[in-house]
Amino acid sequence: MELLSKIFGPLTLLISDVLESFHSWGAPWWLSIVLLTMLVRAVLFPLTIRQVKNMRAMQELKPEMDSIKAKYKNDRRKQEETTMELYKERRVNPLAGFLPMLAQVPVFITMYQVIRNHEETFPSFASGGLLWFTDLTRADPYLILPVLSASILVAAGKISSRN
Repeated sequence: MELLSKIFGPLTLLISDVLESFHSWGAPWWLSIVLLTMLVRAVLFPLTIRQVKNMRAMQELKPEMDSIKAKYKNDRRKQEETTMELYKERRVNPLAGFLPMLAQVPVFITMYQVIRNHEETFPSFASGGLLWFTDLTRADPYLILPVLSASILVAAGKISSRN
């Protein structure tokens, strides 16, 4: 745990400073969190683009990969060799879609930890919410935010897979 705090310490300080800056500029806590999230998403957007491009490249290879599987269905080794040749020929890395997502995970976990730590440090977090969600130290009482977040995630996934 100590090793992780040393590794992610600078990131934690940066995210914390940005969150506190937004609040010190006059934004309420809920808006500071929204602005921080938008800023982080904007910074990570190039990784998202890379991930989507690789997913599309893999989708374009799917018909050829299916024909390789059908052609060599009894020879697993030949199937893998031909698939690897196809990847090399088209310059596609099957892990390239996963790596950008893996790079984003520590950032969002750190954001979560920073916000959880701020609720202990700043008592105003308890009254820094909006509308029905006034207390940022408690879970959403009506589960509107988790359902909304999951719905947006599913919709975004469907739209990106279609386009």
